[in-house]
Amino acid sequence: MGVLCSTAVCRPFGALRGVCSSVLFRPLRFGVARTLLPTHACSCFVHIVGQRGHVGCGVSALHGPTHPERSSGQGAAIVSSGLSASLRQASLGRSERHLRSLHSPLGGQVTNTIIRVAIHDLTKTQGAFVVKHGKSDLKVTQTMQRVIDDLTALYAKRTSKSYGKFAVDEDRFPTEKHLSAYLNVQPSDFTTLTHKMMETLKAQAGYKGAATGGHVFFAHFEREERQYLLIAIVNEKLGASMTSDLDVQDVRHLDMDGFRFAGRINMTGWANGEERYIGFLKGKREVSEYFKEFLGCDTTVQNRRDTAELVQALMAFATDEGMDTPSKDDFLARAKTICERSAKAQEELSFEALANELSPQDPERLMTVLADPDLRLNDGFVPDRRALGALIKFKGKTPTWSIEFNRDAITRGNVRFNAEDNTLTLTGLPEDLTAQLRAEYSQDG
Repeated sequence: MGVLCSTAVCRPFGALRGVCSSVLFRPLRFGVARTLLPTHACSCFVHIVGQRGHVGCGVSALHGPTHPERSSGQGAAIVSSGLSASLRQASLGRSERHLRSLHSPLGGQVTNTIIRVAIHDLTKTQGAFVVKHGKSDLKVTQTMQRVIDDLTALYAKRTSKSYGKFAVDEDRFPTEKHLSAYLNVQPSDFTTLTHKMMETLKAQAGYKGAATGGHVFFAHFEREERQYLLIAIVNEKLGASMTSDLDVQDVRHLDMDGFRFAGRINMTGWANGEERYIGFLKGKREVSEYFKEFLGCDTTVQNRRDTAELVQALMAFATDEGMDTPSKDDFLARAKTICERSAKAQEELSFEALANELSPQDPERLMTVLADPDLRLNDGFVPDRRALGALIKFKGKTPTWSIEFNRDAITRGNVRFNAEDNTLTLTGLPEDLTAQLRAEYSQDG
């Protein structure tokens, strides 16, 4: 496919003048139409061909954003102009759509398209860590696809995750710098990226006595029109297999279920300027701290925002489960009671404990939703009591009036909403309000 470039040089790829020939094009879905967008970074103007004709569109797919306060000189990157308008638009409403559907966490196959994968080793020898480099652009075989799919699925199911963004101090936490160079300067050089990240991992592990090594998996992949970098440390364990003469023998294999260190960088979210785009397994603080610092993740806790996002997830879950009104009211009221208990005691809320108490018959289903990395719900925050009110209250206002009522007012029929004409009917008005209104209207008459 020919792609015309309006720039003198296609900077990220060093392509020939006027032609961006190095970009790998693959079909992506945006609504009904299918368009062709570059898999990797490109700052050129491309002619996109869709099902409904030809559309000129400026595309710079997945340029990692930089921080204006850190940039200097004419070569500084633009913060978030690095995504096509269609890709940015597809990304912006995704969290809201995901909260409504909750399709992927509850079942339904989602494809991971692996772009690049590498495996290196981090070994602890006599108190020091040693890096052994493997191949940095491994072939994506069926086995490799299965391993990466398993890692992403297992990571998604873990409830104890924390989320944040890149820390400001690039010298101390250089992962952002390395990833930006990979996306903006050398998009085909996965080797340099993973080697530099291994050096950062080695340095951070050396600061923590409880850190351990293992096989370090790096996977750049695409899922639901968003691109990610997954890093997971996997060890081996001893198992057994059958021999041809029906005996058993020892065999070592990857301990897929037992990995403790993993993180995921949402590169599309990063380029879009989203507030949280890095997630990692929390585990025991003293053990997992080095992995957080390896990622360069700033996890400043915002309890009110975290609580509001949890409230939205719980309400969406109740709706998605098809609960009738009384069941939904009971579910959300009990959720509020549990969260308020943690808030009053100033204790961090555990999603696992919440799911076990709130949905004892099938806690795994709720835990799967709360653990979904696409929702980016921080596990282990102290709930904000002000934000919990939305579980049982509705409120709204205009310049001339405001209203607030509990959820059970709908159940009892005191509040009726007509969706067709967008009106709200209130019954059972208090006597003092009725008296005021009667007096007002009698004066007008």
